[in-house]
Amino acid sequence: MNKKAMLIVVALAVVSIMVPFSADAGAAEATKTGLVGIQYGSEDFTDAEDLQILYSLEQNWDQQSGHGRQWSGKWEGSIIAPATGDINFTIEADQDAKVGIAGKALLSSQSTTAAGMKMVKGRKYPIVVTYVKEGSEYECNMKVQWSWAGQEATTVGNENLVYSAAKEAALDVIVQASDDDDGDDDDGDDEDGDGEDGDDDGPVVGFKYVPTGLQITIGGKPFASYYTASTKIPRPYFANVKSPSGVQVSRNHPPIEGKDSPDHDTYHPGIWLTFAGINGNDYWRLKQRTEHEMYIGTPKSGPGKGTFTVSNFYLDSIDTSGNRIAHEVCKYTILARPNYNLLIYDSTISSDEHELRFGDDEEYGLGIRVQTPIEERYGGQILNADGLKGEKGPNNAYGKASDWCDYSGMMNGTYIGMTVMPDPKNFRRSWYHVRDYGLIAANMFGSKKVAGLERNDIKVAKGEKFHLGFGVAIYSAPDQSKVDRNAMYKDYLKQVK
Repeated sequence: MNKKAMLIVVALAVVSIMVPFSADAGAAEATKTGLVGIQYGSEDFTDAEDLQILYSLEQNWDQQSGHGRQWSGKWEGSIIAPATGDINFTIEADQDAKVGIAGKALLSSQSTTAAGMKMVKGRKYPIVVTYVKEGSEYECNMKVQWSWAGQEATTVGNENLVYSAAKEAALDVIVQASDDDDGDDDDGDDEDGDGEDGDDDGPVVGFKYVPTGLQITIGGKPFASYYTASTKIPRPYFANVKSPSGVQVSRNHPPIEGKDSPDHDTYHPGIWLTFAGINGNDYWRLKQRTEHEMYIGTPKSGPGKGTFTVSNFYLDSIDTSGNRIAHEVCKYTILARPNYNLLIYDSTISSDEHELRFGDDEEYGLGIRVQTPIEERYGGQILNADGLKGEKGPNNAYGKASDWCDYSGMMNGTYIGMTVMPDPKNFRRSWYHVRDYGLIAANMFGSKKVAGLERNDIKVAKGEKFHLGFGVAIYSAPDQSKVDRNAMYKDYLKQVK
């Protein structure tokens, strides 16, 4: 592993210690006024130079302060809503400035210069601000204003911006690690910059913040996009997920007209975990919002393995103004293997306010949607661990409980697929809602609708922690004979034992 990669891994490990794996701890930690971030010595958010605080969202950066050259900056924290109802935002900037709030890409100085959202007075919403300066020898400026009923447009100031002391400490570790890196490659590894670290632990799993969530790479190459939410899909999901060979296995997101199946494009974006009913609220069919509150700590990058953890709230509204029905802490682990990538979900759902009730429907659990050419109706295959195949016909896999269920097929001369593997520690085994149009949903809630048994709704007591776990293996091979699904399942079991 080269010196820079080692420094970053160490920095992120320190970050994970500084920011505990606890939503309660995050809520109680000390806050400061403004937004905290890093100024980078490039326009692509690399080469961390300085820790920087924004005390308002009106800024004028002059040449003398080191802003007369190419640079970029990213600042994070929370914005405190000034009123309840529709809050209107505008942005002005001489360069590329963006604002994301509550997981939504809200403003862009080069496209969407005005937008609105519903807010609740006094509630904190996660905010990310980015600025990219190209060229040199001139000053830079940015101004973000807001208005609401009875209030004319005014600049978003420091009285409505806060950040955590833990976040500041975490970012400072990254800046110091960058400062300590002298650019030497003392150990001789990764001299070609291809992202391979040269040891036996596999290629580095990396993360890059973007306004919509995270870009995830393995060995410097794209693996997947994690969306905290998007304009049409108000819940988190992974999209455009690839195998180690670089072949994309999940459906194209969004679907390409004339090439991809257009159905369920918002319900089935790639890989997701959600529910058709928590206390009567339907998150699968996008009737209510799953709100990304924050990342708990900073994503941990490393050779062969990467992790990140999020805090989400299930709301009773489609916008951000609703009541919080349930809280979720979900840890994601990405493991890089030679022949497959393994994505692991570890979700804990709870409410300190009331009982949670999960209903009975087909649309629950961990879902995947594969590429159009390998859908069963176009020659692909649905197969479970017990050898049952297909959505329909004799010995089909629909509604059957099994250790795993797989969707696969040939595409452009390569055999590709995904294997869905529920955690044996879940409250009961999953039945599989499978469709010939490319869908698998591992569903342990649909006792009647999926398995054809007696209805058995699940109740979670107030204050109780409800755990759900799943693994998804994403693979490609020359042909099906080279795919060992049982070995992938055993690998998953080792991770969750």
